[in-house]
Amino acid sequence: VIKNTLLSSNKPFLHFAQSPNIIETTAQKVKDDGSDKFRETEKSAMGGVLFIDEAYDLDPVGDFKGKPIVNELLTLCEDQRDNISVILAGYEDDFQKKFFAYNPGLKSRFKEVIFEDFDRKELSTIWIDSRERMKWKEEEGVCDVAIRRLRMT
Repeated sequence: VIKNTLLSSNKPFLHFAQSPNIIETTAQKVKDDGSDKFRETEKSAMGGVLFIDEAYDLDPVGDFKGKPIVNELLTLCEDQRDNISVILAGYEDDFQKKFFAYNPGLKSRFKEVIFEDFDRKELSTIWIDSRERMKWKEEEGVCDVAIRRLRMT
């Protein structure tokens, strides 16, 4: 519903390494766990994919916990580019303001893919398909209400 950005450290986009191993985490969890635990997470993702949601929240300029993680990411993307795919997901504006502001070289290490907002027709299709798959029952007009609420976020 809102613009999301995926950044991948391997080019072409989504060239996964040797295995379907996918480790998923969030920026907040990574910061809370610290650099040592992040290095363990990196190791467990080797040969596969490390996916960090809301990665802009690492905010290496404004958050002292994020800076060492981003430095680790830079090293990982440079030294292990043939052994791991790193995918960072989040909002485009936040990436520009919080993530790329830290180091101009960050942008060159990732391929950016922007997913545009869904239009009304696409949201309706998603809602109806989900409703049918889940066997939901609804009153008339619920789909329109759901679409309006989703487009407000």
